[in-house]
Order: sequence, then structure tokens, then C-alpha cells
Amino acid sequence: MNKGIIGGASEPVVIYSVNGQALNYDDRSNSLVVSTLFDQAVNEEKMWDATYATPSTIADNASLDMLIIVPANIKVDMVMSSTGGGDSEIFFYENAVVSNNGTPLPIVNLNRNSVGTPALQLFITPTITNAGNQLSNFFVPGGTGPHSSGNIAAAGRKWIFKANTIYLLRTYNRAGAAKRMGCGANWTESQA
Repeated sequence: MNKGIIGGASEPVVIYSVNGQALNYDDRSNSLVVSTLFDQAVNEEKMWDATYATPSTIADNASLDMLIIVPANIKVDMVMSSTGGGDSEIFFYENAVVSNNGTPLPIVNLNRNSVGTPALQLFITPTITNAGNQLSNFFVPGGTGPHSSGNIAAAGRKWIFKANTIYLLRTYNRAGAAKRMGCGANWTESQA
């Protein structure tokens, strides 16, 4: 393990790096440089993002589906989001079965200097044979009828996905009228 000493205290404080990486110390300010895991992932070109907004409305009680395919030997940490023009109900499934993956969703690296591509794949409008095992279900209020205000649901929690597994994020329009919807994902990848 590498270690560093932060100066300025009456007694030094020792900081150890848990992964053997050198600590980032700024000699000009005599301080340890600390960043969030999110910032670190962006800096290391390991943070990916994908979003989708429907070009037209989705009928009441119809769904917008996002298929997430995690390849073998990849660890994925993901936060998903969904939007709707009114009340929505969101389901999240593991081990979905599909007959057609659907349309590939464009993916960008949040570090715009990166030329790398992710291993994970995302699709919109897949053909689902079996949704799989339900992991989560929640209702997101946004109003009903033609004058509903809309909603956004960012799960606010990180999921760590199994390698070699297919996931499904399904968002139902429950607004009582046809509404536009959207979905998205933000994630990091590493070797499993």
C-alpha cells in the first residue's frame, strides 16, 4: 500500500491508498487532492451515459422498454432514470428473454477526450418474450389527463449488475392520456 502524510496538523495524519495507486498530492497548496468516485471515473474515461426521448407520444397504459445487456467478465455499476408526461409506473427486471434486441441506443463517454467504447449494450423497443424476475416496482406521480405536469424518476441508487445478464427497465404511461416519455442510464464498467 502507498501512504502519504498530510502536513499542517500538530501530528501528521496518515492516508493509505486501498488499491496501491499513488496518492494525488498538490505540492503548491500542501494538500491532498480528493475527488468523488464519479469524478474519478470520468477522469479515467470509465463513465458512460445514454438517454432516449420518444419522438411521439406513448398511449396510456403502454410502456417504453430499455434493454440492458451486460457481457461476460464485466462489472457494471449503473443508475437509471425514466421520465413521463404524467403518472408513470416503473418496473425493473433481471434475466429478461427477448426475441429481438430492438434499436441500439447511442452511448457517449462523459470524458469527451475518450475514444473508447463500452462493453455494455443498450436497446430501445426490444421484443420481450419474458420480462424476467422483477427486482423493483414503483409509482412516480406526474398527474393525469391532458394537463398533467410530468415527472422524472432517477432511481437515486446504484445497481451493481451481474455479468452475462440481460436486464429490462420498463416504464408504463399511467397518465390517462398519450404522453411522451424517456429513459436513460449512467454507468461505469470494470473487469469482473
